[in-house]
Amino acid sequence: MLSAPQRPWQDAVLDYLVSITGEGLEAEAVVTSLEGDSLDAYFSDLAERFRGWEGVREWRSLEGQLRIVAKWSSRGHVTLRVHLRSTHHRDVWETSAEFDVEAGAEMDALSTEVAQFFAASR
Repeated sequence: MLSAPQRPWQDAVLDYLVSITGEGLEAEAVVTSLEGDSLDAYFSDLAERFRGWEGVREWRSLEGQLRIVAKWSSRGHVTLRVHLRSTHHRDVWETSAEFDVEAGAEMDALSTEVAQFFAASR
């Protein structure tokens, strides 16, 4: 989940909060980006490739707090592995979680949500 977009210097730098929740997992970290580092374009590309692709498609934030690896399966789903790490030097941690998303309508909806999040932060 993406939330709390802020522009600390009123320029292209955009900080936002990423939260991952799942069975026995709750993690959140602030991600620093330049205008979102084209995360919206990454999800748009995944949605457009609903018929699949070879290998993995990977995206990484500017400072590496967030990394997403997408793999298409022949079942018509995309497995998203989301890697999240802290930005605090005293308390370093990293976690990841995997989510399956239907390659058609669910991926389109996710892509739209990400695009709307970054459009609202401009």
